[in-house]
Amino acid sequence: MSYTFLLLVHSVGAGGSFFIYAMVSCGAFYFVWRVMPETRGKTLEQIERYFEEASGMVRPSPMDMSTEHSVNRN
Repeated sequence: MSYTFLLLVHSVGAGGSFFIYAMVSCGAFYFVWRVMPETRGKTLEQIERYFEEASGMVRPSPMDMSTEHSVNRN
């Protein structure tokens, strides 16, 4: 922000700079409010699992891995 502020002040003025930062802040607030899931009362593992499932990158849990190894040994 400190780098871009001076560039914006020189190009669009102080008022324009604050307006641009206000719009970016409003966009960030909207994104967090509408897109990000509620995490109150959840463990870090539950949150991690949610994002892994949402991105399609589900890793097997330790229980799944131990079952897989026991099947391969028999």
